[in-house]
Amino acid sequence: MIRLVCGDSEITVSVEQAEGIFHIQKETNITNWHLPLDSPYQLVNGKLNKSAGTKSIPGATKKKRG
Repeated sequence: MIRLVCGDSEITVSVEQAEGIFHIQKETNITNWHLPLDSPYQLVNGKLNKSAGTKSIPGATKKKRG
């Protein structure tokens, strides 16, 4: 089961349901529901993958100081 958050609301759904929610949000350009920061999952190419216990997300960039 996957936990999704939207503001103060929270739902727990299956992996397939969460992927469906993210797909619909992408198609409609609405991004209300998202994974919480402490989630062991990450969304990669429309599929949820369980991360290997690392906090860093591959491909994520850090903000440049300027």
